[in-house]
Amino acid sequence: EVGGIAGIYKYSDKYKGHGVFLPVSEGRDNNIERVRKLKEDLWLDKSSRDLDVKCFIYNGNLEVFTYLDLRFQFGPGGGLIRPHSVKIQSVQLELYSRPIDMLRLGLELFFVAYVGFQVGTEANEIINGLAEGEPLAYFQDAWNVLDILNISLFSFSIIWRVRYIYLIYSDTLVVPASEYKLLLENAANIQENILTVNSCNILICVFRLFKYYEFQDRLNILTRTFSEAWTDLYHFLIMFIIIFVGYAFLSHVIWGPHVYTYSTFAFAIQAQWEMLLGNYDYQALHKVAPDFAAILFWTYIFFVAIVCLNVLLAILIEAFGSASEPSDPD
Repeated sequence: EVGGIAGIYKYSDKYKGHGVFLPVSEGRDNNIERVRKLKEDLWLDKSSRDLDVKCFIYNGNLEVFTYLDLRFQFGPGGGLIRPHSVKIQSVQLELYSRPIDMLRLGLELFFVAYVGFQVGTEANEIINGLAEGEPLAYFQDAWNVLDILNISLFSFSIIWRVRYIYLIYSDTLVVPASEYKLLLENAANIQENILTVNSCNILICVFRLFKYYEFQDRLNILTRTFSEAWTDLYHFLIMFIIIFVGYAFLSHVIWGPHVYTYSTFAFAIQAQWEMLLGNYDYQALHKVAPDFAAILFWTYIFFVAIVCLNVLLAILIEAFGSASEPSDPD
């Protein structure tokens, strides 16, 4: 136990060690003594791998806490790994204290009822399929699978929201507070999970809208275009991934030790994708490997940016022409 808080940092499988918590709200002299003690006990030395600076800021006008987590990571050799990660999350602990909050509570309850209705509707369709002796018929429709995914994420979001409300009202925080409170960090993490799930679900909701365009041919033309082109798109995607990943891996091998944007394979994939969109630093590549820079750049632009993208465009144009033809000649 350090600073009156126990169990915040457990054993880390990533770093093969335990962490400690150091509060910095009790004055400079106490902090210096704690750091000295950590060094003496070998909690803090050249083998330290991770440093998190966490704090909270309270805005009394908006009644909102802001959680900040600034993380510094160090490699096995002691060098600082860049970039540093910064996590900022707003946390509201007074959820239903104003009249407008009552309106939000009503909308939340309506939303829960709507999701429950959707769950019942989809469950009824599955049960009907089982009764007809076709248990997999429901899942053979891609739109039904998308509906299940959308409703499942809605359900997860509701569960996280209930946990968030329970956490806040089960442990009341009094301000001002000079001690670090796990309540705020846990609430910030739950809030981040809710926002992540809802962000993904918004995109799924946009895709679900295409399901309701089937009543009108012109609105449904985009869906029918992809349906017509699916087989060709599938084979094109295999070819494109092989070429794209090959160039990314080769770029990582050549420029990874010298150029930060290629220092990891994931960064190299991102850099190659940005190059496809016209965002690249050719001079940085040319300084490291002039010959390879020219060869890889021009071949990549030709095969990926010109050939592959034009093949994709040709596939979609052909499929669009087929999808635009009336289904009934009469």
